[in-house]
Amino acid sequence: MNVGVLRFRNDSLSETFEIYRGNKDFNKIGQIVSVNGQPSVTNWFGEACNKVAGSYDESLLQPFLTRDSFLNVYGSDLCTTTPMSVESTTSFKGIDCLKFTPNERFLGSVVDFPENYCYCPGSIEKITLGQSCMRTGAMEFAACQAVPVVLTFPHFYKASRYYQNAVDGLSPDSDTHQSYVSLEPTTGIPINGAKRIQINFQLKGTPAMKMTGKARDLLMPFLWIDEKVELGDDQLSMIKDTLLKMLKIANIAQWVLIAIGILMVLVGSIMSFISARREHGHPD
Repeated sequence: MNVGVLRFRNDSLSETFEIYRGNKDFNKIGQIVSVNGQPSVTNWFGEACNKVAGSYDESLLQPFLTRDSFLNVYGSDLCTTTPMSVESTTSFKGIDCLKFTPNERFLGSVVDFPENYCYCPGSIEKITLGQSCMRTGAMEFAACQAVPVVLTFPHFYKASRYYQNAVDGLSPDSDTHQSYVSLEPTTGIPINGAKRIQINFQLKGTPAMKMTGKARDLLMPFLWIDEKVELGDDQLSMIKDTLLKMLKIANIAQWVLIAIGILMVLVGSIMSFISARREHGHPD
């Protein structure tokens, strides 16, 4: 009997990604065109949840980011994209970064985000069946990896009070339980990040059984995972001492060339004015 909750992670990833190189539109560099030759996966119950084309792989993200930037990041483990927005500016070992975190639509309920209907088991073309949808902060995972569990953030961080109040001993905290990635904004290079997820079992009352007929439906935490990654000192030095310096020099050179161009226009105008005065014999 195969009972491993994380057995799907024992094998190497076999997905083949096609991405934009940015030759025709540099703003699309790194965007996913297809996964295994298809613009969408087939795990969920509607195109909005299955679509991966136009999103980004976790290791190659969009350059030239600003505080208003928004990213859809595809993760093979979740079989879907994670919408991420800028939470704050930060710095890591001397490199200025933008800190992206999953926004409210990720694990959002269909009450607040109707477009999330397709994460509800049994949904058909925007019609959800019965009580198949989870409350805020939870997602049934069986459609992704054929494992009968529910995903949340650790300690039910940002989840419905319904889930939080059913379990004792929780202390949800953004610093400890929030997933994030810090990106160097000019290049889009991931500098550091953390993927934090909690695996839960869904317990439901069974009316046919007297002992559990009136039991409250709840999520029982099983384990939570905290995966962290950061660039090493050698990679950080290369980014700071080579790449960012070159970009800074290029930026300065751009303004220098603009200044030289303006100066040449001014000099040309002055020379034309002086030449015109001489031709018309204006006295000094």
